[in-house]
Amino acid sequence: IKECDWSSDVCSSDLVGGKQALALDPYAAPVQQACDGSPHTVPLAHLVEPHHAALTFEPMTPTVWAVAKVVAKTGADDPKTFHLLSLGMHLFNAVLVFLILGIVLQGNGAAFLGALLFAIHPLQVEPVAYASAFSFVLGSGFALFAIWQYLTYAQSREARGRSRPIRHYYVATIAFALALLTCPLTVVTPLLAYLTEQLLPKKTSLIATRTPAWPLALWGLMAIPQAILTMGAQNTTALAQQLPFWIKPVVAADAVSFYLSKLFAPVLIGPDYGRSPTYLVSRWWGFVT
Repeated sequence: IKECDWSSDVCSSDLVGGKQALALDPYAAPVQQACDGSPHTVPLAHLVEPHHAALTFEPMTPTVWAVAKVVAKTGADDPKTFHLLSLGMHLFNAVLVFLILGIVLQGNGAAFLGALLFAIHPLQVEPVAYASAFSFVLGSGFALFAIWQYLTYAQSREARGRSRPIRHYYVATIAFALALLTCPLTVVTPLLAYLTEQLLPKKTSLIATRTPAWPLALWGLMAIPQAILTMGAQNTTALAQQLPFWIKPVVAADAVSFYLSKLFAPVLIGPDYGRSPTYLVSRWWGFVT
């Protein structure tokens, strides 16, 4: 958790160490510049906006920040407001995970354990501690809410057939739209909803109905514009010149396996592992792992 004393240009940190920690935050480069001696007073809300915000459309995070400042009645950009907001949103996400697991596992005990693991897992520290990463926490909240409501819709359809309450799907779609306006990573929400739906208890009756494909297909169409904007905002020209096309699946597979290992064995966790694509392909074990 980072905050700056703009009057004396001294940086401090509650959870991580000073200026070095600021340099490790990929979205807080202006914070580092300000703490190195900039004479200007810069609002924290402006400092922690993503560096590609001008190239993408993500209005929800600054909107929530503005509302939080009004509710908290802070005259200046008090860092505690942003950090408490991140923590509160993370706890809300844990509740949503409990509700989702309650539908899938059909048991509150197992759902509570799963939500507790989600809440205290070490991988959750960085997005909650960094004020600049609030968009990930907020976007995840909208995505989890959308999945919860979609599963409620699918489960109601299984139970009631054609008399299903489609209002749950409408609420889920609104939440998914808000997720897209918060964080581009939420474009994977339709896939996650589909995979989670497959875990629902299935009926053995021959007349059991199936959820139609159009609800998630509509979500997929909604995600296309945000995906295109995000790809256009990323400057990958230099990386594309360094790596041939056939290497990209290897790099993607390594990223998945590496973070899965951190998920199941959360040790030696840090903000930056130095595991770049060029570093990976320059070593023989990169093609094995």
